[in-house]
Amino acid sequence: MKCPVQQMSINTTFCTPCPVLLDLEKCRHEGGSFKASCSKAEKEVGRGCSSPHYCCCAPIDVCQVQPTCNKGRGHCRTLCEVWEDEKNGGCSAHCKCCEAKNEVVEDLEMCVKEGGLFKSTCSKDEKEVAGGCSSSKYCCCAPLDVCRSQPSCASGRGFCRSHCSKHEEVVVGGCSGTCVCCVPPNGVITVKELEWCVRRGGSFKAKCGRNEKEVAGRCLANKFCCCAPVDVCQNQLSCASGRGRCRGWCKKWENEEGHCGSHCKCCVVKTDGTL
Repeated sequence: MKCPVQQMSINTTFCTPCPVLLDLEKCRHEGGSFKASCSKAEKEVGRGCSSPHYCCCAPIDVCQVQPTCNKGRGHCRTLCEVWEDEKNGGCSAHCKCCEAKNEVVEDLEMCVKEGGLFKSTCSKDEKEVAGGCSSSKYCCCAPLDVCRSQPSCASGRGFCRSHCSKHEEVVVGGCSGTCVCCVPPNGVITVKELEWCVRRGGSFKAKCGRNEKEVAGRCLANKFCCCAPVDVCQNQLSCASGRGRCRGWCKKWENEEGHCGSHCKCCVVKTDGTL
């Protein structure tokens, strides 16, 4: 698919922005990078894994692993948002205790009650709730699928969704309203783990072979491992004057621009809007 060209005048034309480039720009703006899937040490940002071809992944803020601070009124972050005040203590080194300012507490409570979170802007996969972006400093954003804003169900084995996938079992109870509790059928490898492994070019095995690497974190408790072929090309430096990466094969969102030694390709993010 190419960018549609629109006629503005007799002598002027322009290309509407290509979706992949818009996604890449938003991804980089939120501190992320394109990958086949996000690791356990990363979180989905931008449009996440909404594209079938790539995910936008960013490192998890280590400060958010820390429990709440200031008697539960604040949260530990690397940096406080514009609607928060920085309080002293309660978080680990280099982390700040961020508490909602008095004048926004009521708005924040209403936002959380409607399944939302405070953000600078809402993404395409979110909707504005509880006043939305009526403030110049923040927006109240909730997932388009309201069920996903609820906690897990079935003692942590399942997730609340509008509907379950064909690989999941519907369990009664645990989710409010019209939401259903979706649990992997065998309770051994979750659907999310399976999808994660496949997106990274892997498959589940008892153990990885000599020419394979474990790609989806450590082996599961049941001794199944997600194994994918080792790509020795990634050990090389970047290519195309720093615009590309050396790989054994290029991703769907990349163009091949030359080679990196024998059997390795120089892969550069597409700029012509084709996928």
